[in-house]
Amino acid sequence: MARVLVTGFISIDFIAHVEGFASTTIPEQATAMDVACGGRAANQAMALTAIEGEVSLLARVGTDEHAALLTEELLEIGVGTEFVQQAPSPTGIRMIAEQRDGTRQVTVFRGANDY
Repeated sequence: MARVLVTGFISIDFIAHVEGFASTTIPEQATAMDVACGGRAANQAMALTAIEGEVSLLARVGTDEHAALLTEELLEIGVGTEFVQQAPSPTGIRMIAEQRDGTRQVTVFRGANDY
């Protein structure tokens, strides 16, 4: 079994499922909402555990409730979080509006990832 250390951006993703995208004058109503573990490094680590690799993550979370949600989800999936450290900042967040065809608009708050 391969041992891998993944480094990089992790975040809590708030995914609003929408029929269309909002404009500067007209908001869009979401039909559903999901919260998920995200960010490129977390996504890569989760994918590697799916093919039975031994994976740890080197990343930063904040000192807020999102940090606990993120690290707990990673642990449940099987990603090692021994190198995930807290930074004096909120955890990174991605706000995603996603249409049925997969088209997305994304806003990112880097938060603890900048440390």
